[in-house]
Amino acid sequence: MIKPNPLYIKISKKWYQKAKEKNNSNYAKFFFLWCSFNALYNLAGDYNTEDKERIKELINKLKEEDAENFLKKTKQFCDYFLFKRLPIKDMKKELHGKGQPKEVTDFESIIERYNINEKKIEIIKDIMIIIYRVRNNLTHGSKEMSGDDYEIIENSIPILEVIVNLVSKRVPGERFE
Repeated sequence: MIKPNPLYIKISKKWYQKAKEKNNSNYAKFFFLWCSFNALYNLAGDYNTEDKERIKELINKLKEEDAENFLKKTKQFCDYFLFKRLPIKDMKKELHGKGQPKEVTDFESIIERYNINEKKIEIIKDIMIIIYRVRNNLTHGSKEMSGDDYEIIENSIPILEVIVNLVSKRVPGERFE
């Protein structure tokens, strides 16, 4: 169970509803969904916990049935990030010559875990860290709206929709859809 916090739940729900409005561009929808997810992962960890660790902690609160549901609903989008393109690099580190995080340099282990399909919660963490990197690249100014950026955003949106809905179901008394 995820500890409820009325303020974060309210914020998450409002961003989720904003994402569902019809006239949003995919970029806007991505950011609205990310804001919704961000409010939810603030329910995990404490003030000093880094975002990546909060995301992992939040996902640890999901049940095995949630993980199976997530992977079933997002398979084609996860496949896109794992098999149809190169790993999403940390562009800020790339631009400053700082090297890449382990999940980029050891991408084969993520693919292996996904193919074996045993540690489903770990697979969701892997996928959400990829989406976190997409968000970071966009918000920290190291990506343009060009090349494959549109396709990356388009494939991120269903993943964010599913994770927000699954997590919201684990908050007592809440459901976003």
